[in-house]
Amino acid sequence: MLAGEDQDLTRQAETFANDLTRTVRGVLGPDVPVFEAVYESGKRGARRLLIRSRTPEAEPSPPIPIKIDGKLRLELIVQLQCTWDGHRSFLAIGDSTARVRMVRKPEPLFRWEYLRHPESNVPCAHFHIHAHRDETVYLLLTGKRSNARVRKRTAQLDADTPVVPQLSDLHFPLGGPRFRPCLEDVLQFLVEEFGIDCEAGWKDAIDEGRRAWRRLQAGVVVRDCPAEAVRVLEDLGYKIERPAEPRPESSKIILY
Repeated sequence: MLAGEDQDLTRQAETFANDLTRTVRGVLGPDVPVFEAVYESGKRGARRLLIRSRTPEAEPSPPIPIKIDGKLRLELIVQLQCTWDGHRSFLAIGDSTARVRMVRKPEPLFRWEYLRHPESNVPCAHFHIHAHRDETVYLLLTGKRSNARVRKRTAQLDADTPVVPQLSDLHFPLGGPRFRPCLEDVLQFLVEEFGIDCEAGWKDAIDEGRRAWRRLQAGVVVRDCPAEAVRVLEDLGYKIERPAEPRPESSKIILY
């Protein structure tokens, strides 16, 4: 085992990768690339554990092909960085991205992103739309100059190579770290809105994956605010034995 690799975390990540493969193949068919858990070197040489797709020839992160009426029209690119939760008990997602683009086009149509520790004042779970509208550009430049992001945009206009804001610069919030969308939501969005080709049992695959994800998130929310969980359970008639030192509420419950 190489330095920086954690066998227990890897096992949990491999299980999650297999679950993703089962869900995506249940929707898009058996020929789409599988997901794998693999370590690679990140910034400043630090090793990170990623879940990403791969081809049978081990090509990393190939786009997942999506057909409409039998023709390849869209591509889905998914990557998740894995880490331990705060108690080193369960797998947590550090950063993740899901991009949908037209086939063989570099710029995506949409991006769903999650940053466990965002470096600037952006929502940790957010959504980008890649499009253009004049009103959006106007509004992106007219905010208060006390806002760091507005100052950066106006300064970029005066640069030697001006940069004009776009709608894709907006970070639409998506419920913070606990209530963010899952990959199953992305897949059903493509089925319902674009009518992509999918397997006969696609909805069962979506439901199974979403149920597992939301149960997992429900458990995390309970750990974040145990007092509220106790209150609700007692309202439902459960008998709860409270610990001598109740666990305080986590700050993650209020994250943007």
